[in-house]
Amino acid sequence: MNHSLNLMTSRSRQHELIRHRIRQWSVVLVVAGLVGFGAEALLYHNARQLATRRDQLQADAAPLRALQQDIERLQRRIAALRQQEQIAIALAGRLTPLYPLGVVSKAGAVCGDRLHVTHMDLLRSETPADGDSGEGECLYTLALTGTGLDNATVARFGDFLSRDGGFRDVSVSTSECVVGETEACSFNIQCAL
Repeated sequence: MNHSLNLMTSRSRQHELIRHRIRQWSVVLVVAGLVGFGAEALLYHNARQLATRRDQLQADAAPLRALQQDIERLQRRIAALRQQEQIAIALAGRLTPLYPLGVVSKAGAVCGDRLHVTHMDLLRSETPADGDSGEGECLYTLALTGTGLDNATVARFGDFLSRDGGFRDVSVSTSECVVGETEACSFNIQCAL
């Protein structure tokens, strides 16, 4: 059995114990500081990688955002065009009686004083409803009567109406008549719009 005798004073033993504890806690604190610094460095590195990845994704998404803005702009443009189309369709329905008047005036100008329209009627008719939509189509027929100096003038008038007037079908019928001392022909023209 070995016995040892400590000849240190109690005060020296106390200082030795304090130094020993300080060394122990210094090691613990240094190790904790190194672990904390390493963890902080790892977090900083990860944050930098995430920031770089975010910037890369934002750069990759920039064309998509621009494309999305273009799509939204085009959708607004399409909506505006559809609204204009609806207005045009509504106005076309309202202006139908005026259109034939302009066409007849132009055709009359082609014939000059050799032809006179004495009566003009715009007749509206409904076609029977078809099975798909359940609605009939509204058709217009322009009926013109008048006199011309000869059949060639009436034919030229009818030809202009069928060629340049935008009518689907033009039928011309004439008959000889005498107006005052001049021989002329009366005409009846049916134009389908």
